[in-house]
Amino acid sequence: MPAQKEGLLSIQNHSWDHKHLGVDQSLRFGSDYGSFHVIRDYQECDWQIDQGQAYLNAMLGCGSARYFAYPYGHCPALVADQYLPQHEQQTGIVAAFTTEAEPVTDNSNRWRLPRYVFRRDWSSPAELKQLLAGLHN
Repeated sequence: MPAQKEGLLSIQNHSWDHKHLGVDQSLRFGSDYGSFHVIRDYQECDWQIDQGQAYLNAMLGCGSARYFAYPYGHCPALVADQYLPQHEQQTGIVAAFTTEAEPVTDNSNRWRLPRYVFRRDWSSPAELKQLLAGLHN
């Protein structure tokens, strides 16, 4: 991961398989693939978050992955309100991002940080500049 080491980009956790419908049935854990809202228990959290975290830290170096982005922007209450805050020491994750289109403020919940999404909120460098300029007004 030379780009990560050089500081050009930062690879972070986005879950093990997003509970994506394209995942082969034999490789799935739990039910209701196609939505990340359906994370029901700590065992599924471990599968999706800890497994992804362990893999990334093994590939990138321990402690490199510190942020989590909810797949599809789906932010289950179990994950944001219980699992991540209670397992911060275990996972090393210090904050998580939704896809709510608003700026991060001092009052933002660090387990539900908003973020702007390419193509939904902006699609060109000019649109990104316009979006960023609007945040300063």
